Amino acid sequence: MLVLMYILAVSGGSNGRCLEHEKQALLKFKEGLIDYGNLASWAIEKDCCRWRGVECDNRAGHIIRLDLHPVFSHADHDDFTWTPMDGVISSLLLDLRHLSHLDLSRNQFTKIPGFIGSLKELLGNLSRLLSLDVSNNNGDMISDNLEWHSGLSSLRTFKLSRTNLTMAVNWLHSIKAHPSLSSLYLQDCQFPVVDPSSLSHINSSKSLAVLQLIDSIVHPSTFPLLLNMSNKLTALHLSKNHLNGIIPISFAHMGSSLGNLRKLRTLLLNGNYINEPLPVILEKPSGCVKDSLQVLDLSVNQIKGSLPEIITRFSSLKELCPDDNKLDGALPDNVGNLSSLAVLNLARNKLTGSLPQSIGLMSGLKVLDVSSNSFNDFTSEIHFLKLSKLKFLTLSFNSLSLNFSSGWIPPFQLNTINLRCSKLGPSFPVWLQTQRNFSHLDISNSEISDNIPNWFWRLPSNLLFLNLSFNNLSGKFPDLHLRFNSFPSVSLSSNKFHGSIPRFLFNTTVLNLSKNMFSGTLSTFCSFINDNLDHVYLSDNQLSGNLPDCWMNFKQLVVLNLESNSLSGVIPSSFGSLHKLQTDHSAATYTGYASVVWKVVEQEYGKTLGLLKEVGQLRAPESLDLSTNRLSGEIPLSLADCSFLSCLNLSNNNPSGKIPLSTQLQSFLVESYMGNVGLCGLPLNAICPEDEKQQDGGVEHSNLDDEKLYKGSGFYVSLIIGFTLGFWGLCWTLLFNWPGKPASFRFFDNMVDWLSLKMALIAAKVKRRLTS
Repeated sequence: MLVLMYILAVSGGSNGRCLEHEKQALLKFKEGLIDYGNLASWAIEKDCCRWRGVECDNRAGHIIRLDLHPVFSHADHDDFTWTPMDGVISSLLLDLRHLSHLDLSRNQFTKIPGFIGSLKELLGNLSRLLSLDVSNNNGDMISDNLEWHSGLSSLRTFKLSRTNLTMAVNWLHSIKAHPSLSSLYLQDCQFPVVDPSSLSHINSSKSLAVLQLIDSIVHPSTFPLLLNMSNKLTALHLSKNHLNGIIPISFAHMGSSLGNLRKLRTLLLNGNYINEPLPVILEKPSGCVKDSLQVLDLSVNQIKGSLPEIITRFSSLKELCPDDNKLDGALPDNVGNLSSLAVLNLARNKLTGSLPQSIGLMSGLKVLDVSSNSFNDFTSEIHFLKLSKLKFLTLSFNSLSLNFSSGWIPPFQLNTINLRCSKLGPSFPVWLQTQRNFSHLDISNSEISDNIPNWFWRLPSNLLFLNLSFNNLSGKFPDLHLRFNSFPSVSLSSNKFHGSIPRFLFNTTVLNLSKNMFSGTLSTFCSFINDNLDHVYLSDNQLSGNLPDCWMNFKQLVVLNLESNSLSGVIPSSFGSLHKLQTDHSAATYTGYASVVWKVVEQEYGKTLGLLKEVGQLRAPESLDLSTNRLSGEIPLSLADCSFLSCLNLSNNNPSGKIPLSTQLQSFLVESYMGNVGLCGLPLNAICPEDEKQQDGGVEHSNLDDEKLYKGSGFYVSLIIGFTLGFWGLCWTLLFNWPGKPASFRFFDNMVDWLSLKMALIAAKVKRRLTS
């Protein structure tokens, strides 16, 4: 009974009624905001402790946390909602005297200068505030000082971003002088030049432990001052700052400054323009830093030289990431002395030689990525001797030969296996049989010439990505009923697989089976409804039979390539029902190899498929390729309504009749319809019989009408005025009506298509008259 009463007391405190005067303060505070439904619960629920973003004290019921960042939700695959609030931050927040956490991030308050200015008076009296987040507010925030935050005497964590602080000449002084600030996060800000003499009488901060300054504009002379802000620093994040290549000068004397940071555990300098040799950089920190540093990220710079033996003196190092630089030479043989290392990322450099066998002694290693270098020689069991914790292995794009005995049992269970362009063959790697938990497997282009053993198809249910392409694999697929927790991307292209396509492969997102010898029909497709399948590549196989009419089951389909098969029958009318393909996938990326037919040119995309960036920023759907089959009948009218198609290829089939008139079908090149003797109509030169009769009967009348139409100057004046007003009206909408931009661009695309069709019709008409 006592236990039950205690549980009710504790739970009732957080869910009980809040104090009435604090509730009224929130309601009046809400009146100054345009919340777009983010605070809908504030009007429905009586107890303000149950309101969204509100947290109350368990005992007294005081409001202690107010989180007003907007809700991010997605109703379906393509419907994303992020509605920021705007309005005025009211001084009524002062009534919440027990407030300890305030989050105003990711909004778009309209009067930005007033908003920042109001903080000086408004927030300065919230003496119990421990955490303040005003980051990621849309628009340019401006502040002429940061002195107001000194009134928040209890503040521990402060987050500020997208703010112009070029007038806040004392910003560094304010931070160093704050009595309790321990974590400072500044991102995408602009800072003024700091006068070092203004800081000479200010001692280093006694509390600041985490300083994050990311993607900001900082004068190079300021960086040494940042290193001397606090000798209590445990984490220093100086990533992606815009220094225009001057950063090597600003870090010229970094060694002595780093030597004072005796507690530094994390140092992130990634995404800058550092071009000093790596040995010089690693020699600068003092012995104390070498003993304390746990994370060193130097990625995405221009650092040269080799990885020196001095790196092994960083005895506490857990993460070493100098990837995406210009490192060369061989790795030190004793690199395995970094026994605490959990992450070693050397990818995308120019390193050579063999992998040291001492890597196998890194018993704590979880991530090993040496991809895209020039490593060569053999890799054997000894390289993985004690790597029992390894989860992520990437050796791709080297010249490494994995020489494992057939009975080898690895000490690890991998989640990600990337061995693309390694030498695994000619036999299928037996050791993969021991790996039962991987979600990503890429052994493409790895010189395997073998049948896939049956045990391999016991694929993990958490599979997300499988790539076996560009090998010499052969054999039939077993008839399996595999189920995956999600819909993986699968690429088996450029092999010698034969037989029918296994049913389990249709439960995917990207399916690439091109350039194999698969046979049979596609009727199995109709037994599935997959709203996740968006890319299908089945070209260059031996598929036959009628093309099924069930494409309405694949509403997300973006690319369908059935080129070079023996398919027959009519073109299905259900192609015209793929309206979901109008969605813009311009931000989507796909990993693996895939063949995309674009304007009758086949291209291969490797490692990361930014399909839309690589092929002229395509908008979905991108491609429908039915070329080189045996399709017959008329082109369905529903296909004429597919104004979203960027590429259509119906060449080398046997369709007949007139190409339907639309804003799209006439815009494709003649090559899209070549090899079809039964087709007529634009854009082909072949005139349909019904059009020829209409032309003969009305040519004289048409000529007279055209002459009257084009003879007067008023026509041209009207045309120029109408085009100018319409064009600039559209531009005005695109520039100043941001929420309507997507719709405006779609309208613009459709208008261009319509104009293209009209121009094509006029050109064909003129051409016929000239020839007659």
